[in-house]
Amino acid sequence: MKNYLSALLIVLLLASGAAAKTEQEFGDHLYELGNFPGAVYAYEKALFTETGRAQQEELKYKLAQAYYQNKNFQKATELLNFLAENGAPAIRQKAQFDLAGKYLKEGWFNFAALEFQDYAHLYRNDSALYLAGWSYLKDYNYDRAARLFADMEETFPHSNYGLAAQRLSAEARKGKNLPQKNPQAAQIMSMVLPGSGQIYAEAWQDGIISFLLNALTISLFLNAWQENRTGEALIWFSLETAWYFGGAYSGHNSARKFNDRQRQIHLENLEYEYQPEKLF
Repeated sequence: MKNYLSALLIVLLLASGAAAKTEQEFGDHLYELGNFPGAVYAYEKALFTETGRAQQEELKYKLAQAYYQNKNFQKATELLNFLAENGAPAIRQKAQFDLAGKYLKEGWFNFAALEFQDYAHLYRNDSALYLAGWSYLKDYNYDRAARLFADMEETFPHSNYGLAAQRLSAEARKGKNLPQKNPQAAQIMSMVLPGSGQIYAEAWQDGIISFLLNALTISLFLNAWQENRTGEALIWFSLETAWYFGGAYSGHNSARKFNDRQRQIHLENLEYEYQPEKLF
């Protein structure tokens, strides 16, 4: 009887392992086809029947990729975080680098920089430190980016990324001296003379339109007021108030857009030249 039960247990374990493998293979197939919801379901089902730790961790890693492709960034990063902290050494290393890369892709630049720096420290990896610098650069944190790129010369003296890092350190410092407009100044200028703040921020069309709208509305208001058309005058006065304060906001916003555009152009030029996305 005891031998029979032992044999039955072995059969059940083998059957569950075979089922998990089948579900995993099916999930792999669906993932390759781009059916990410189906892959998520298959990997989750395989996890219920898989008993081996290494196999479970591999399944969780694949599940994280399927979640990410299925636009579920939160669940993907939760799984990768878990594997980076609790997984076996091989999967832990892979999960942490992948986690940092996903943070970078999704615009979580500070998180990406911290993960890449931690990874570089743990595994003595030059590309991770290089990407940490890029994370700060994409966040327009020019000082930190410049320091990290400069540090690569000492931390990784024979790094393949050393020359690029030296040049990027100088480029990061240039980012602090890009042409910029003062949003507060643009707002005040638009309040003194409608449209002038937008013109200062090089939003020429918006500035001209703002000036003409305000001039026309003020003219119509004064004309109505002088001819004692009080109701019409109040309408034009209300419209002018909206144009006036809207123009002041527009001047402030135009300056901010100008500054963002300058930073974006600078970054896009560097990305075009160095193509960091190939590393993650």
